[in-house]
Amino acid sequence: MTVSVNRAILTALILGVSCGPAAAFDLNKLMGANKSGGLFKSLGMPTGAGQQPNKPKGERDYECLSTFCSSSQYGSAVDTREYMYDSDNKTLTLLKTMVARDFDRSLEDTQILLNADLNLAGSIKWAQSLELYQSSFKGIKTPLLFEKFISEPSRRLERLGKIRSLGLERGDNEAKFAYALIMAHFNDKHNHRNRIEALIDETYKRDIAGGVYARAYSLYHGVGGRRDIEKAANILAIASQGKPATDTEDEELPWEQITTLWMTVASDPQFSLYKRYASLHKAGAANRKYFEAKLTSGEGKNPGLALQAKRMTKIINSAQSDLAVAFGIADEYAREKKDAEDVLRDADGQSQIIAKNVEVSKRTLNLVTDTINAAERDLGPKGQAVVDKAHQEAGFVANEVISNALPGALQSFTQYPDFLNSDFASFTKSLDSLKGTACRLYSALDEYKRRKNMNVLTGPIKEGDSDKF
Repeated sequence: MTVSVNRAILTALILGVSCGPAAAFDLNKLMGANKSGGLFKSLGMPTGAGQQPNKPKGERDYECLSTFCSSSQYGSAVDTREYMYDSDNKTLTLLKTMVARDFDRSLEDTQILLNADLNLAGSIKWAQSLELYQSSFKGIKTPLLFEKFISEPSRRLERLGKIRSLGLERGDNEAKFAYALIMAHFNDKHNHRNRIEALIDETYKRDIAGGVYARAYSLYHGVGGRRDIEKAANILAIASQGKPATDTEDEELPWEQITTLWMTVASDPQFSLYKRYASLHKAGAANRKYFEAKLTSGEGKNPGLALQAKRMTKIINSAQSDLAVAFGIADEYAREKKDAEDVLRDADGQSQIIAKNVEVSKRTLNLVTDTINAAERDLGPKGQAVVDKAHQEAGFVANEVISNALPGALQSFTQYPDFLNSDFASFTKSLDSLKGTACRLYSALDEYKRRKNMNVLTGPIKEGDSDKF
């Protein structure tokens, strides 16, 4: 049976940017979209980033892409969506001090601790991967702070202070879980295990997805106490149902990791109702096989979605590598990339491999963009040529994801069994992350070229530009 689609997730995934008025989004048209045409065409929307209503097919403006990518979400401007974005230094120091006290350390030592690589050996088992939980949050303030905590190591203490304030002082339940999760990740660096347990218990009872998962995971694996498969199964069986639609709210799908853990528990021979749910495991395996085939299918000028994603990630990695040489940080970039690859070395299946490659690119991006933003010296002709090429490559990838890859994924899988399951969610999240990486690089180069009075990209982005890459 096809699972109904969470409208908020779909809207967030397919709405990119448009110059000029765009037609209203109609999910019903998506679900019944004409397979002979593109997704955006079936929706009556512009076919890509920056395409204006009267522009010929395949022409999108670099100017509009620049506006989109230099927005507060991707550019260097202050992100006004962030909780307490306008706090003064005195307030931020107080927030940081409260976190440092929780770690029983000085501000300097806490900053050094948090700046280190994540995925620590001393974490509580369910908190070993912070990235796993990024898709669990449903609000705005907490997921943004959590994502920035992961992606911007130099400001982790500040972001954790804001998460702590939002959760422990303002009572935001998702922020309470996020704080407990991060503290659990650094579990061997402090003596506040009881606080973690209390926050997990509170957020579990309030149906916060991460709290539910952490509680069920602990019961199933016997983390911190006796193993209780039956209780874990009871929790997951209810949580995996999601919430039905009401007159005022759309249907809410369960977090994909809850569904995945439920399938693991239900197919465990030690579970008392194992035989009743044995078909779940077979259905999950069949769906994964179908999904993998969809990702890798395609040939000639229409490669599979996996090949498209790999190609675009390769373009961005190549651009970053060339820029690292041009700006004199080649050795540092190589070390950063190797460290990221070592942390993310395990991957199984196309969606996980793609997610790993995109995440490696995302982790090296901070080094590259920070260097570009701080660069004062002028580059020679060869260096300027590298900047020009990388700028165009980043623009191409950002536009390609917005215009073709994300809409193409949605078009391909609207009839996919268990639409938006964990594999699909992972793949689309990777594409969205790739869009952000490309946009941040494009924005940094755009600002650098303006600062150095270099020629910026203008005019339409033509479909034939992809031949250059």
